[in-house]
Amino acid sequence: MAYKFSVGTRVLSGNLVVSGNISASGGGPDHNGDITCADDFVFSSDAAVVNFGVDKDVTLTHVADTGLLLNSTRQLQFGDDGTYIFQSSDGVLDLVADTEIEINATTVDINGAIDASSTITAGGIIKTDDTTEATSTTDGSLQTDGGLSVAKSAVIGDDLDLLSNAAIFKVGSDQPWTLTHANASNTAVVTADHRLAFGDAGDYITGDGTDISVVSSADIILSAAGANVKPASDDQAALGVAGTAWSDLFLASGGVINFDSGDVTLTHTNDVLTIGGSSSPTLTATLTNALSKASNSGLAMTSFNGSAAVSDLAVDLDSLSAAAVDVAADSIAIIDANDSNGSRKESVSDFAAALVGGGSKVYGLDSTSGLIKMDISTLSTALTGSGIDGMDLLALDDVAGGSGQSKITVAGLAAKMAGAGLTAVNGVLRTDAGGTPNAIVNGEQLSEGWNYLTGTLAGAITLGLPQAPAPTVGDTYYFKAGPGVDGTRTVTIAASGAHKIDNESSIVLESPYGAISLVYMVSGSWSIF
Repeated sequence: MAYKFSVGTRVLSGNLVVSGNISASGGGPDHNGDITCADDFVFSSDAAVVNFGVDKDVTLTHVADTGLLLNSTRQLQFGDDGTYIFQSSDGVLDLVADTEIEINATTVDINGAIDASSTITAGGIIKTDDTTEATSTTDGSLQTDGGLSVAKSAVIGDDLDLLSNAAIFKVGSDQPWTLTHANASNTAVVTADHRLAFGDAGDYITGDGTDISVVSSADIILSAAGANVKPASDDQAALGVAGTAWSDLFLASGGVINFDSGDVTLTHTNDVLTIGGSSSPTLTATLTNALSKASNSGLAMTSFNGSAAVSDLAVDLDSLSAAAVDVAADSIAIIDANDSNGSRKESVSDFAAALVGGGSKVYGLDSTSGLIKMDISTLSTALTGSGIDGMDLLALDDVAGGSGQSKITVAGLAAKMAGAGLTAVNGVLRTDAGGTPNAIVNGEQLSEGWNYLTGTLAGAITLGLPQAPAPTVGDTYYFKAGPGVDGTRTVTIAASGAHKIDNESSIVLESPYGAISLVYMVSGSWSIF
């Protein structure tokens, strides 16, 4: 049975129990009245529903033993319509605020992935207890798709891997030190002239791209477990260079200086230096104060360490007494290669005869009683070989210069002989290239001498330089363009095959009446003059 109250307010002092529905209305069909309850409002059935709105578009349903269910994508708003909670789609809960969502708790426990589309700012420590090892840029326990900026120190417990090619490790701001991955031969490159210091700034290694410098404020100590400090390959490097030499060499007792893997050795043993080699030693000497030199011996001996009673001994030809030279009777000292390299003496007269070729006299020289003179008549025709080169020498009697018999290169003589109509190139005389100029058209090769275009050029053309038959070194080719040549109607002069023009395959003329001279300098190479 339904109970109906008339319009107005009714106050019940006890409980009102309704087993069916209860509707509040203001007398109209929209049921827009109010129900006020001063104490509890109890829905005693499971799955009870509270409907809101004329169309009941918002509902709050009891879920037995679980909670309350807000229907569809309806919102639970706070304060205004800009702050609310709702289900945006199946399985997705949205917390929306037009300014800020603030969570205040000792611990916020989130079980699941966090997907943030904007900046995450934390006033405390961001900590991850996950121990996943990082083997790439996408599998560690802390990942970022962009850069990582750290204002203070970064402490890394295990490895630091820079996995991109050409990665840079940079230290410092005003004067940075950089180490760059070279992406070749497993190499990391320190920037030129940057220093890797040890202990303090005075001990460092640096390089300029060519040389490496190892600098120390005191000593540089090399400690090799293999007992050797050596170059990368045999006979690769010198110890010091001309103008930048080491001052002193200190070797321990028993030290050995070894030449060519034992071919010759210099060994120290108890105040004795022994010269040895791959066969039996050739010289053993003890240097003490007992050394002396005879008068007029050509030897000099100067003490350089008096406390050790050691002197140095050297040849000093300046100390020999002067003597009048008699080339017919005097002798000189030689090392005789035909007699076990023994020291021998030889008369100046016989020595001079040997120098000029002995009895054959095929070198244009002769000797008499130790005196050497030129004798062109004795030259052998065999010495001319298969041809004459511009650098070959000729003997002449320099009458104009007043210097008597002199020498001149074949090229120099040819240059002196070249008169009008002749040109000398590397000792070869030839007629000048000036003959009849050669009119040339598109696609033809230039000829030695003068070449020119006739008429006004209508379009771009290409001319060639000869390769076969090969031109002669020194050949000169001249070319003159006519009117009409510009940036579009160009003249290209191309070398043939592997030939080059000043290391280029071709050259281009873009000016009217442009001219160029080309000289065949060496095989395969033309030069512009």
